Amino acid sequence: MDIEVQKNIIIKHLKRNNMVRTKDLIDQMMDYECGILSDPDTLEMFSTIVKQKMQYSLQGHYGRTATALIQDGWIDQQGNILKELE
Repeated sequence: MDIEVQKNIIIKHLKRNNMVRTKDLIDQMMDYECGILSDPDTLEMFSTIVKQKMQYSLQGHYGRTATALIQDGWIDQQGNILKELE
């Protein structure tokens, strides 16, 4: 899935749910895709994605990674961060 398609999905979802952090999440995702997002910020980004129930609306990697983070105990099913990275 192309980054512009993902961006449009995020914007529609966040607007529909009256979220104002659209730009922040898109910026985080772009940094993540470029490999420059820190580990703590990556965990926060996936936490937000799970909280907004977007993990399966995006490219498959996001759903698989969110599932792995939940299964490994980093975040819970609601997107709350359970472990802090140093």
